[in-house]
Amino acid sequence: MLTMINVVQVPVIFMMLMKYLRVIESLGLFILLIVECIKDVQIFLIFMFMWVFIFTIQLYILLCGVPNQEDYPMMSPSLTLLTQVWRDALGDI
Repeated sequence: MLTMINVVQVPVIFMMLMKYLRVIESLGLFILLIVECIKDVQIFLIFMFMWVFIFTIQLYILLCGVPNQEDYPMMSPSLTLLTQVWRDALGDI
């Protein structure tokens, strides 16, 4: 189970690891590439999450169901619909 300490520790450890790996020259360029890619993808992810949320709300209003309900045991209907829209957006149809 994720506690608040774990939620804070993971990004801190990741940032420290990124700083120390830059010391090695060959890994430094790779880390720089990863950081720049993440910066470039941020805006796209904001729009993608926004559209997934909008489509989820539309399908929830239309009372659409999920075709394979057994794939999501013990999940609420709205969270199940959100997960299905996310999977559809990624191409897992």
